[in-house]
Amino acid sequence: MNKSFGFGNVVSILLAATVAVVMSGCVKQKILVKVKPDGSGTILVSAVYQKNIVDMVDKQVAAQRAQFEKNGMDTSKIEDPLFNEKQFEEQAKVFGTDIEYVKAKKIKTSSGRGFIVVYRFKNIEDVKLDLNKLVSPAPKVGAQTPGDESVSFKFTKGDVAKLQVTIPKMKIPEESDTKELPASTPLSEQEKAQLAGPQGAMFGLTGNEATREEVIRKMYGDMSISIALQVEGEVVKSNATYKNPKKKGRCTLLSLDFGTILEDDKTCTIIANSKSPKVIEAIIAKENVKGIERETKSEITVEFKK
Repeated sequence: MNKSFGFGNVVSILLAATVAVVMSGCVKQKILVKVKPDGSGTILVSAVYQKNIVDMVDKQVAAQRAQFEKNGMDTSKIEDPLFNEKQFEEQAKVFGTDIEYVKAKKIKTSSGRGFIVVYRFKNIEDVKLDLNKLVSPAPKVGAQTPGDESVSFKFTKGDVAKLQVTIPKMKIPEESDTKELPASTPLSEQEKAQLAGPQGAMFGLTGNEATREEVIRKMYGDMSISIALQVEGEVVKSNATYKNPKKKGRCTLLSLDFGTILEDDKTCTIIANSKSPKVIEAIIAKENVKGIERETKSEITVEFKK
């Protein structure tokens, strides 16, 4: 079978997705940059992992703890893969220079378990948002600094503060492999058997799936990512495209609802069968994709006051 999602075969997809979930991926993730009238502010990162993933990870941790206790080893060295404060501290540099880690706390919801992390900055101009890295389905282990083509900010103080947001045009990567493919790709009996194992169970897979598209929909159908900006105060003027009607001063820079994105058969087939890890970047770069809200203006300006 041809390589898929840039990871090889279906089993490799599972391995890569497992790493992504444990290291920095999640089912539902939100990044909110909040800016005060003096240009300082905070970055809130929240993530919720699906219950079946949480249960599987908790079983693995419990088994490791039991093994440590049996061998008389120090169990305090066992870390929760879904809540790693050392990693949270390291991730501060993902958002630019002079970004400070403040605190993190665990959260529980009806759908699973996760965390909220708070970072702070003294000057919004120090913040960079590399959208491609923030939404990567297979992030590299360890924190990465933002690339050259990142969302950047310019701030002007005053009775009416002015925040300018520069958004690089998202390009479709040449190696993204987004050509149209057959309507569906059947799984072999060997692949079905492999999906019936523990790693498949982590993503709700049983081995009874008929196609690669069905696998992708089950694995990523509940996943969502939101990156938003919020100014604290009264908005005087804003040309942002996606203003939040329920949250004062908030606008969306990028929002991905994978359940909706994968409803489109062609898009789902492209994602499921592409040989490139940049296929998600390519899908995001396209315009008018159902399930994606992406600010397409090269610059937006928000004027606000206390």
